[in-house]
Amino acid sequence: MPHPSLKGRVTLIRLVTIAAVVVLAALATAPVLAGRPNPSPERSASVTATPNPATVGATVWLQGCGYDSSKPAELRIYHPNGSMESYSAAVWYTGCLNPSPLVTSETGTYSVKVYQRPPRPRNAPPQLKASTSLLVQ
Repeated sequence: MPHPSLKGRVTLIRLVTIAAVVVLAALATAPVLAGRPNPSPERSASVTATPNPATVGATVWLQGCGYDSSKPAELRIYHPNGSMESYSAAVWYTGCLNPSPLVTSETGTYSVKVYQRPPRPRNAPPQLKASTSLLVQ
C-alpha cells in the first residue's frame, strides 16, 4: 500500500496537470475564436436605384441592406455603352450601404452589381451580393 501522504501528492499532481491542460487548451483556441465574426443567420443583400426609371443627367441614389458591416462593398456600374465604373461604398453597422450617387450620362439600361469579400480566406475574390437594373430614358 502506498504511504497516505504519497496518495495525496499523486492526487494533487493529477489536479494540477488537468488544470494546466485546460488552461493551455483555452489559450490555444482563443486566437482562433477571436478572428471569427459573430455568427449570424444568412441574409440576402439587396440594392435599389432611385429614381428608376431616370433621365439623362439625373442623380440616381444606390442603396441597399443585408451586407457584412465589417467590410466595404464594391459597386460596379455597367453603362449601356459597355463601359464599367467601380467604386467602394461604406457599409453601416446595420448592414446597409451608405447611399451612393450615380449621375446618368446616356439612355439605355445600366446594370448595378454589388460585391463584397467573404470573411475567409483573406485573399478570396469578391462575391456578388446583389444586383439591379436602371432604365434611363
